[in-house]
Amino acid sequence: MIAPHAKSIYRSLSKPYPWRQNRARPAKAPIVQLGSVGIARVAKNTPWTFIAGSLVCTQLIDRKVARPIVILIGAYFIGAAAVFSIGYAGTAFWTIMITIFLSGFFIIGVQLSLNAYITNYYPTAIRGTGIGWSQVAGRLGSLLGPLAGGVLVSQGTLPSRLFQISAVAPLLACVSLIVFANLSREPDARR
Repeated sequence: MIAPHAKSIYRSLSKPYPWRQNRARPAKAPIVQLGSVGIARVAKNTPWTFIAGSLVCTQLIDRKVARPIVILIGAYFIGAAAVFSIGYAGTAFWTIMITIFLSGFFIIGVQLSLNAYITNYYPTAIRGTGIGWSQVAGRLGSLLGPLAGGVLVSQGTLPSRLFQISAVAPLLACVSLIVFANLSREPDARR
């Protein structure tokens, strides 16, 4: 049996923008209807993009292709561009899937690598506390992001504009990592 909230999520994704049914649609807002097969494909393949992004990014960091912070900044920047482009992907299924893949690969996958990389900057005695606080900051973002998105949707913001606004978060991650790279020193090789 599917939980009641899962059914409502399924229904809302399989209908064209249910929050706009009682209002006239703007000319620039194409209706994207994934349907049950499309939703199943997205739900089945999305977690693999995170894992693949994390594995690739971690391998690039381990093999010292470039400074790890440069790899992370570049990946977040590409992820921001991918999120921005989701709103302009049109109604073609594969175009949407590719942009979603790239955004998951370069944002969430890199976030997993960032969590592993950043542990080197904390002294061993307080490493658990430091990682805990970094996770708290991430959880606050995952709570406030959907809340802000819900406010924007309730105000009638176009979907393409929502993705433009959502691209600000990975750009802030890029800026934060640039500041971090300039203010910190490389971690000691000793443990």
